[in-house]
Amino acid sequence: MFDWLRKFLGLRTNGDSGTGSPQFPNTDSRWIPASDNEFGIDVLDCLAFCQSMMSSSDDLRIASTFAQLRSSAGEKNRGKLPDNAKSSECDLKYPYDGEPADGALFKAQEMEHKWDIYLYDNRIYFARSWTGDLIYVAEVRFDADCVCLICVTSNEERTSDSEFAIASVDYLLKSHIYRCLLPHPLPNDLSNDADQVAFFAFGQYGRFAGLASFEDTTRIRVPESSPHT
Repeated sequence: MFDWLRKFLGLRTNGDSGTGSPQFPNTDSRWIPASDNEFGIDVLDCLAFCQSMMSSSDDLRIASTFAQLRSSAGEKNRGKLPDNAKSSECDLKYPYDGEPADGALFKAQEMEHKWDIYLYDNRIYFARSWTGDLIYVAEVRFDADCVCLICVTSNEERTSDSEFAIASVDYLLKSHIYRCLLPHPLPNDLSNDADQVAFFAFGQYGRFAGLASFEDTTRIRVPESSPHT
């Protein structure tokens, strides 16, 4: 099971040469009940695991694509929707007091960063950093003191659960734009085995993963004092 998942996600540990039997870090990922953490929901603390994992690929085309995408401003996604598009309305707000500027909001600087994020015409585009695949498009509205997330369109083949798609976009904004270390969502059909959750978390959010939860993470809001408000 883990050999397949490791190969699929392109994972290796610090110091792993990529030869011989896989060696996984002993990072003691553990579930913390809601009563014992500040967020009031059950979370898996897999931060040490996600910080110690490294990504690699034996496919030179993937490495080349990742490198080429570092200079992209994401304009190829402008006006597009993900394949197999499925849209869901929502109403989530984030502190904001600036002027929106089209272009890159976040660019992966290393292969352990899994997403590139762009803003064009009041739409935020979320593409995988290794391949450029467009997974989510979020429609937003900029008000005087906040930005409102009003609709999320996802690739239904990649993310069939609309609630998870909305929660994922919510977390990508909170983690990559506002740089908050908050719980991130997990799909309901994922096993609650700590190892499997940690692997999924790293594959989905890379180094920005750390506190995983099956509960509603969208209710945990960005602090007003966060950067990039």
